[in-house]
Amino acid sequence: MLTPLAEKVQHLERLGVEQLVLLPFDEALASLTPQEFVEKILVQQLQVRRVSVGQNFRFGKCRTGTTEDLKAIALNTRLRSALSHFTLPQANESVVRRFATPSKTAIPVK
Repeated sequence: MLTPLAEKVQHLERLGVEQLVLLPFDEALASLTPQEFVEKILVQQLQVRRVSVGQNFRFGKCRTGTTEDLKAIALNTRLRSALSHFTLPQANESVVRRFATPSKTAIPVK
């Protein structure tokens, strides 16, 4: 037997969930690729900062996205955002090889 929505909401509140977003599962949502779902729904519309997922979590069209995909897409999205706003410290937090601005030190030519 499935738990009624009102009961699920009460249970989540007792667990400390402060905000719950319910998306209508329609054809438009079902057709989003994992990349599109993260960028359009999580980043642009919801502006999430953290996501908690359960065991065997899958997302995107035909459930093709995995937890590892979510991490990779989120990292790439965060990196692109940081670079588009010219915030090197944020970008550097996301990568192994550090980005740097070109040196402004003049090298004399002999």
